[in-house]
Amino acid sequence: MKRCGKKSGFTLVELSFAVLFVAVLALTVIVITMNLIENYKRGIMLKQVNTIGNSLIDDFRASISASSSKKITGLCEANFTQPNPLAACENDNAYSAIYLVRNGQVIIGQGTSNEKTLESVPLYGAFCSGAYSYIWNSGYLFSDEYVASLGKASLKYLNENSQATTLNDFRLIKIRDPKRFVCLSQISNLGSGTAVIQQTYTKNTGLIYSLNSNFNITGFGEDVSEAPVDLLENDEYSDLALYDLSIIEPAADVTDRNIFYSGSFILATIRGGINITTSGDYCATPDEYDVENFDYCAINKFNFAIQASGE
Repeated sequence: MKRCGKKSGFTLVELSFAVLFVAVLALTVIVITMNLIENYKRGIMLKQVNTIGNSLIDDFRASISASSSKKITGLCEANFTQPNPLAACENDNAYSAIYLVRNGQVIIGQGTSNEKTLESVPLYGAFCSGAYSYIWNSGYLFSDEYVASLGKASLKYLNENSQATTLNDFRLIKIRDPKRFVCLSQISNLGSGTAVIQQTYTKNTGLIYSLNSNFNITGFGEDVSEAPVDLLENDEYSDLALYDLSIIEPAADVTDRNIFYSGSFILATIRGGINITTSGDYCATPDEYDVENFDYCAINKFNFAIQASGE
């Protein structure tokens, strides 16, 4: 009688463990790969923020360096003939003719009303360097994640054909404005007896609470020989915007009378849950915002100090 040999193979339990091990290994590889991709994207976005931020500082430096180094209060004497506006301008060292900002309420967060917060943040403003002027709209105004209490700022100017043109929906525009008409446009009836500074200026905070959103230089009869340029319009960084731009009151050197400008700005992505009112964790956690877009969150604050050396 022929005896059958012993058969070898996997049992059902062993096969199950093998399948489970392969599945766990595959899942681990997928998770690690996704994390590597997200970290790569975040690194790319942060590098982009730093690159664009440094290029903006270079642009500010070129404009400020070309601006006049004369005493800034001379702006008041050049633009006001009546005592009241002249005194108001001189009292703040012509600061409101150089830097304007408007704060507004922004709803930050998603989900139920208990998960949302109401914050006061800068929403738009202007910086008039004396060579070029800059007008910016906050990234909060370009994202569906936030609900803002104010609309965007706009600019009305005369083009090369002396036609009134209005520019809207921009993030950061630069326009040649050696006489600082962009900022002065917020002051009504220049040089007349009824001139009234429209802003309520608080020197301690540098905030102007009643700043109008319509920057208008057509009333000064100036043609713009150079078309305004949106410095954040390029497709390569279309997800970037300013969330704040602060200019400290310019200081004058008592010996050589040179004028020094210093300031800071926050540049960040539009997608990803930015909250500049927090104390360190400016990007919201993925649980609070769309996880798919969270890897686009990148933010940095830039500081600069530049000397005016023009005539």
